[in-house]
This record gives sequence, structure tokens and C-alpha cells, in this order.
Amino acid sequence: MNSFDLPAEIQNKLPDGYQISPGVWLVLPETKLNEMQTWIRVEDWYPTVLHRIIWFGDDGTGNFLGWDPDALHAILWNPEDGDVPWKTGAVSSLWLFIQNDYRD
Repeated sequence: MNSFDLPAEIQNKLPDGYQISPGVWLVLPETKLNEMQTWIRVEDWYPTVLHRIIWFGDDGTGNFLGWDPDALHAILWNPEDGDVPWKTGAVSSLWLFIQNDYRD
């Protein structure tokens, strides 16, 4: 994974990441991005249809933030969602959604 595959809004938070509270990494530090790409894909619960997603953060409660380079939008996904993310949209919209206690 190359951080240049991510939109500027995310790249601007690298290399240190964007942590809004303990454990809530809206953007992981750059050193953790490749690690996340690797471990998540080998889990038996990981759906192959999400293979193109570039994972870049998490909300600290089990939901992951990813970038879909084909659809050009961010996704919020939980393994319990199966192969369909429960929220998609602009990166900033998803960040705001999380910060507003999952309300639009």
C-alpha cells in the first residue's frame, strides 16, 4: 500500500496520524497503515469483495475506516456487516459522523 493512493485529506494527516481521542484513530500513523492492510486481509471473516479497500483508520469500537479507490469514497465498515459497509461517503463526512456519536 502506498499512501499516495489515498486522497489528500488523509495524506495531510500523515505521518503521525489523526487521533481524536484515546484509541480513536481517524487516520492511523503511516507506520501502521501497511500493518493494517496485511493483518485484516488474512482474517477468516474478511470478505474478498473488499480487497480493493485501503484501510486507514478505526473508531476504537471495532469499526474500520477505508478508502475505496474505485468508487472514490470512504467507507465505515465492521466485520459484522459482512461484505457491505454500513456507511459510505466523503472522508470528512465519515469523520464528522463518528465525532457526532454516529449521527448525521
